[in-house]
Amino acid sequence: MTPIEQNLHARKPTPLFAADMTPLLATGQAWPSDDASEFVLRELIERLPGAP
Repeated sequence: MTPIEQNLHARKPTPLFAADMTPLLATGQAWPSDDASEFVLRELIERLPGAP
């Protein structure tokens, strides 16, 4: 597991993850943190260049 994945997994159960996601959402929108973390891993982190 990469350091960024470790950080995401560590932050997921805390309010810090929701605080990080809120500015990325449209005003008034909410997103369950489990769905958000899986999306971030699948659609963003996995696409970053470099070795896993």
